[in-house]
Amino acid sequence: MVIGALAGGVIGLVLGMLTVVLFPITALIGFGVGGAAGFLIGGAAGAAVPNSDIPEWDYVPDPPDDDSTDRDRPRGHSGLDHDPSDLNGDGLRDD
Repeated sequence: MVIGALAGGVIGLVLGMLTVVLFPITALIGFGVGGAAGFLIGGAAGAAVPNSDIPEWDYVPDPPDDDSTDRDRPRGHSGLDHDPSDLNGDGLRDD
């Protein structure tokens, strides 16, 4: 239905502009008639789109099997609280 709504909006805009060009006095009525026609045509077009064309947004890929994200992190540390001046990994500064 999203595709139908977008198509309906475009078709409604085009039909509304065409109606305004043909009947400039009734501009608001022209946009109303064009929008209604576009909504009906777009809704029918949206209903005709099969569901298989819509992507599945709830698909979550599996995490990688290897531990490539943990390779540059020293063991025993989260990586966020690691002090670069701690050279031997005992938690104290080694200046």
